[in-house]
Amino acid sequence: MKYKVFIGIDVSKLTIDVHLHGIGASKTFSNEEKGFALFLSWVKKHSKQSRRR
Repeated sequence: MKYKVFIGIDVSKLTIDVHLHGIGASKTFSNEEKGFALFLSWVKKHSKQSRRR
């Protein structure tokens, strides 16, 4: 299996910084429960888009 998209995650005390390599999408989320939920939905949304390519 060949992967087209890789995820890079940097977790700090206040933020979660995410970059999707292969798509070029980046976003920062707050490091709390709400931010983590937003992070998961954002990744799911982009993973569906990358499958269409």
